[in-house]
Amino acid sequence: MTKFNNREARKILVSFIGSEVLTIRGILTLVAIVLTFSWFPDGLGALVKSIFSEETQMYFQIGIPALILVGVYFYLYFNKDNLITPMDMHVDDAKEAKVLILFLSSNRAVQDALKVSSIEELGINNFRMPITAINYHKNKLKKVVVVCSKDSESNFDDFIACVKNILKDFDTSKILKHTSIINFEDAEQVYKLLENQYSKLKEEKIREKEIIIDVTGGQKIISIASCIFALPNDREIQYVSTTDYKVKSYDIRYDRENG
Repeated sequence: MTKFNNREARKILVSFIGSEVLTIRGILTLVAIVLTFSWFPDGLGALVKSIFSEETQMYFQIGIPALILVGVYFYLYFNKDNLITPMDMHVDDAKEAKVLILFLSSNRAVQDALKVSSIEELGINNFRMPITAINYHKNKLKKVVVVCSKDSESNFDDFIACVKNILKDFDTSKILKHTSIINFEDAEQVYKLLENQYSKLKEEKIREKEIIIDVTGGQKIISIASCIFALPNDREIQYVSTTDYKVKSYDIRYDRENG
């Protein structure tokens, strides 16, 4: 199946059951829809046939669908502005996660970062945000997945050393470098990486609500691709403010209640 066909198949799945993830509820909904669309026309046809002649039945079978199609067309035409599902973004203090996915930015001031023993002493150093994120979730964290670019890969060991200096009570063996080095400006690579990572974590019995994607580091493409990845299935992303260093979660979803 090509990428285009795969994407279109996902759109159809989302249209029918509201999610790319197959669940018992989604499958039952799909079965109910299929049965309705298959049995209703047959039942209606049999009813008309039992009451009217074959010629009248033919007019019914042609006329009623035509009237419905015309009605649907005019309804969509006059309500097109109200049919766009609005977005809902819930912003709040992030909930502690079991798995944190970080994108590590390159750091030219590594030596300065290695000299400090607290987060505040880091100042505006590029290591401050990811270490703040780890510190925020550290009581519940089972794993930190650090994604590096070609430029930031050489900073990984220094990042671990910096975490050891600052978060002395945190087990740095939980911090794992992602096996592949990606281009932070390639949205497709970022999206595929997140897909693969979530699949692996699912095999480890980690629920999606226990995973959070930190989009503070890397390029702006990281934020864009992560938002697109997070939207369909109610996944969460977080951002560490570069002004007050608060950790906020952004739960982006379609607002079906008001849509």
